[in-house]
Amino acid sequence: MSIAPTKLRLNDDYTTYYHHYARLLVTGVIPLVALIFFNWRIYNAFKLRRKNMRGKNIFKKYFITAEPSVTLVTQPFPRQ
Repeated sequence: MSIAPTKLRLNDDYTTYYHHYARLLVTGVIPLVALIFFNWRIYNAFKLRRKNMRGKNIFKKYFITAEPSVTLVTQPFPRQ
């Protein structure tokens, strides 16, 4: 019993296309393009959010929403 490479593994076309181009594409180019795309989307979302929030006080919005519920929880029940 001996271990030897198959004919496919010794084929020059297989070596060229799979080991060089396909691996470069799958482990290099596609992840790089995905990283650039997602970082670009995140950057644009932050830029749009900053543009929409210019001149607005976001804390006022949250205070108005939270204040009635805090008042209801912290105030004692009315006496009869």
